[in-house]
Amino acid sequence: MATVPLDSITYLITREKNEILPLFSLLKLIRVTRLGRIIERMNVKEHIKLMMKLAQIIFFLIMYIHIIACVWYLIVQTDQVWVAPVEGIDPNNDLYNSTTTHKYLISVYYSILLLTCNDITPLGQWKIFFCTSAVTIGAIINANIFGNMALII
Repeated sequence: MATVPLDSITYLITREKNEILPLFSLLKLIRVTRLGRIIERMNVKEHIKLMMKLAQIIFFLIMYIHIIACVWYLIVQTDQVWVAPVEGIDPNNDLYNSTTTHKYLISVYYSILLLTCNDITPLGQWKIFFCTSAVTIGAIINANIFGNMALII
């Protein structure tokens, strides 16, 4: 599905842009999971393999934080009720009407808080469900990181 340019084909047929079809390109990210096998089979010294494993862990961590931040903002942006606790300090600062950079940075900040099992005061059932899931996955990722770091050391 990721290799077939469905969005381009659909545009050629209908002459209308579809917002959902380009998302199939995200399926290419699944290929990144093969990175560990590639590192293991490389014909280089062991310390270089360990550094590459460390870089892989950091890459996956950054990907997780980015994905959680984007999904959190999409969930929060639907009803625009949630106020970030950091934003509560300055009542003039509005998350939903600020710059894209500010929105992204706030979302990344709260994604990191979810990764480290902190509370971000979700309001509503979907937000609570998402936060619970993200905290659980974050605990698993933390355990995985500590285990991999122990093996690397």
